[in-house]
Amino acid sequence: MARLFNVVDYRDPETGKLHRFVTTLPMTINPGTIAMLYFKRWTIEKTFNNTKSNFKETKAWSSNTRSLKNQMRLTAMSYNLMRVFEEISKTQQPELIHPSDKKYSEALEIRQQQAQKRDRFVNPLFF
Repeated sequence: MARLFNVVDYRDPETGKLHRFVTTLPMTINPGTIAMLYFKRWTIEKTFNNTKSNFKETKAWSSNTRSLKNQMRLTAMSYNLMRVFEEISKTQQPELIHPSDKKYSEALEIRQQQAQKRDRFVNPLFF
């Protein structure tokens, strides 16, 4: 079965700039969500890199398809649990928030303030 491609238009609510994406995702998915997925590609790639380095996942457990899927599921669950614990620790001990996280949040707040002056807003998915 041939995979259909869709062209999705998304107007950034912060800048008003039109972005056009080619995707295989269904058209029922919000264009803002599709845009955010494209914008967050680097974060997604970084997650895979962190998984390999933090969990020492450098090779597959098996060549069996089922085993490989299970390995990736377990790795993803472990990574997600670590992220949940990290977010909980940030709320319970704000002094543990990494300076880069603080810098990102501060930059987003500035962007939001600037956008509001132009009757616009930053895509909430950035927050």
